[in-house]
Amino acid sequence: MVRKIAVACDHRGIKLAGALQKHLSKEGFDVLLVKSDNSADDYIDNALIAIDWLKKGKVDRAVLVCGTGVGMSIVANRCQDVFAVHASSEAEAYFARRHEDANVLALGAGYCDSVYEVKMSTKKAIKIVDTFLSTPFEGGRHIARIGKIKSIVG
Repeated sequence: MVRKIAVACDHRGIKLAGALQKHLSKEGFDVLLVKSDNSADDYIDNALIAIDWLKKGKVDRAVLVCGTGVGMSIVANRCQDVFAVHASSEAEAYFARRHEDANVLALGAGYCDSVYEVKMSTKKAIKIVDTFLSTPFEGGRHIARIGKIKSIVG
């Protein structure tokens, strides 16, 4: 049963990560927060701390939050035995858990430049996180597929 969650963020994700921590704590989860409000700090370092906790069994799942969620997702998926999903919908979180047994969720808190904008409301993020944490792995045919993926990275 999932009870311990790492939530890691950079300066762009600090507000959303705080809201997620508050929500998850209220739901009875033990939440370990890794945060930085300094824009000079790297999101990479905070993601790696949360992933280290996951790999050592200190937490059951990790939620990573940066401006777009993309950087955190890339970092996580470079780590052995980590299956991270960058989800912007409940359906993506659901299928990542159900079919790929994802153990890390990456979210974009919000970011924009002169061309595009990423937006994530707290309400929507909470729904995605709740779906991710409550969805069981289906097993079956997906076990062999996960084995194939693991063999690619060693």
